[in-house]
Amino acid sequence: MLFKWGIPYFYYNKKPFCYFSSNNKKGFVDAGFFKGFQLKRYQEFLVSEKRTTVKSMRYYSLDSVNNAILKDVILEARCLYA
Repeated sequence: MLFKWGIPYFYYNKKPFCYFSSNNKKGFVDAGFFKGFQLKRYQEFLVSEKRTTVKSMRYYSLDSVNNAILKDVILEARCLYA
């Protein structure tokens, strides 16, 4: 893990994998995936917002986190780094 621009970036096989960032102004936390556009499953939960490679899952409360979906997205994203 490295901190860039004040947020934690997680690496897998020495390549950027994901990050977690809070947006206090809009009241959400982003779980961003660097190869998000290559993910096949759960695209309806991923936000791109004018980004070309990164997609993120946005959470407005702790209760809104679906652990099963988040875990599956992480596992699928990890397969892209083989």
